[in-house]
Amino acid sequence: EELNLKLFELNLQKKHTILKATNGNDGLEILRNDKEIQLIISDFRMPTMNGLEFFKEAKKICPNAFYFLLTGFHLTNEIQEALDSKLIFDYLKKPFDLNEIHEKLTKALSSS
Repeated sequence: EELNLKLFELNLQKKHTILKATNGNDGLEILRNDKEIQLIISDFRMPTMNGLEFFKEAKKICPNAFYFLLTGFHLTNEIQEALDSKLIFDYLKKPFDLNEIHEKLTKALSSS
């Protein structure tokens, strides 16, 4: 969602370089061009593929990145499976709290 992309950019750009894509295919292209990306956040619902489908493909390109799923859903079986299988590092619930997101991103980077 454009609004979420803008909010992430405005609030996280002081500590992180922000690269944006509006769909999974564009996101995969960004990863192919910069395989050193460490943090990847994707909405669950987006054009061309959902966030978990995107992550399955993205992990082939950037296997060591930390993946965060942004979702308006509560913890579903599908999200729990993604956590258990280490497809995602964590999930972020909408409406999101930017302080919480910053803390989770910092935690991921400090654990590497």
